[in-house]
Amino acid sequence: MSPMRTHPTTTAEAAGLTFDMSGSGPALVLLHGLGSSGKAFAPLVATLSKTFTTYVLDLPGHGRSPLPTPAPAEITPGDLARQVGLWMDTLGLDTVHVAGNSMGGWAALELAADGRAASVTALCPAGLWVPLTERSPLLDGNRRLARITRPVLPLLLRTSLGRKFGFRSAVERFDLLTPSIAVDAALDQIDTAGFDEAHDGMLHRWFDRSDEIAADIPVTIVFGDNDRMIPAATGRRREHSPAHARWITLPRCGHVPMWDAPHDTARIIRDTAGV
Repeated sequence: MSPMRTHPTTTAEAAGLTFDMSGSGPALVLLHGLGSSGKAFAPLVATLSKTFTTYVLDLPGHGRSPLPTPAPAEITPGDLARQVGLWMDTLGLDTVHVAGNSMGGWAALELAADGRAASVTALCPAGLWVPLTERSPLLDGNRRLARITRPVLPLLLRTSLGRKFGFRSAVERFDLLTPSIAVDAALDQIDTAGFDEAHDGMLHRWFDRSDEIAADIPVTIVFGDNDRMIPAATGRRREHSPAHARWITLPRCGHVPMWDAPHDTARIIRDTAGV
């Protein structure tokens, strides 16, 4: 079961983005990865909402947020950050604390370079890498598998063996991955309207704006010790991150720290924000 919410949640839409808001305190925005949605942060929301006004976004073409019209050929992490910036303008938010996973971590760093982040916690961020020149066969393969097995996904992912097989490339602690989160994640992979556009928007690029992030903006880069999606050899180039960034490696953790290490991840986000 998902953690019990201690704060009421409001769902709304602004600037083309659907989001859930809960809690009180400084604003914290949570940005998910490619082929995912805000549901990926379910293990953290109840805890973080005790400290922050927590905004869980569905990025363009993901979850409940539609693709822009007309649909672009590519959506880059910089494009995602600019859309989040427009969303912030609509809500009257000047700067926010930001935590993002994978593609969302890259977008969080772009937001900081745009001057819109009060702090950044980048969870297994994309973009600190040797640029990809072709699509990831692992990401595409996972999506094809989810599509093929869709009719029986709830049944398969109800079992620990099914979750271990289906999420072996992203998760280490299968005992913490609940059936509801696993099913939501698999369906998100299938139904993401902007998957191809966002995937292609990360090709031939890397995060190249580290010198635009002010030294007084706290930045924490978090990787799992067994992240198969972004290998250490090619995907964790410190020269692409701000010089003042703090780097943390979480043990027994894969590509999604909020699933493998929810308590540690929430603590790191709070520490980075200084609250």
